Amino acid sequence: MKTIYTLAVFFLIAIAARAQHDVIRQNNFGIRDQHVVYQFIFDTTVSLIDAEQYYRSLATVRSVVLKDSVLYGELDHFVVDFTRYKSHRAILPFFMARGYSSGKLRVEFRQNRYRVTLTALIANYDDPKDGQRTPYEYLLLKKEHTVFKPAVLHHDCLGILDEAFRDFLSVRAVTAERW
Repeated sequence: MKTIYTLAVFFLIAIAARAQHDVIRQNNFGIRDQHVVYQFIFDTTVSLIDAEQYYRSLATVRSVVLKDSVLYGELDHFVVDFTRYKSHRAILPFFMARGYSSGKLRVEFRQNRYRVTLTALIANYDDPKDGQRTPYEYLLLKKEHTVFKPAVLHHDCLGILDEAFRDFLSVRAVTAERW
């Protein structure tokens, strides 16, 4: 009888250890309606006009439009410089190491801060057979696009993407070289 109880306890411990905590928000990435969304709030004193000029000056941001204190645009050909974030190409997923990202950009302004939201994120990468365009949902999510894949969390892929997006989307002064 003791043996049965001992085996049952070990079995329950094994099940509990194997169970994973489902993650739906990580490093400013979240899941909204089964889609990956990046959102970050910057505290700043930058004006709306300066921000509009900055985003228009970026080669990878296109179609910038200002409507009711909100900037809309498209992110295209955004490449993550993984060496800048002390990472190695071998541990990154293929789409990060050899590709670029695209998506829709929305920048909302309030007094002394602005919120950047990236949606419809797509990984574009060159495959030896043909070019691939894959939505982030298929690369980063599992369980019918409701939680992040453990491998993405383990290798800190979202942390590297988060830092890269924050560095890129942080409004800086527009200089003559940017034009």
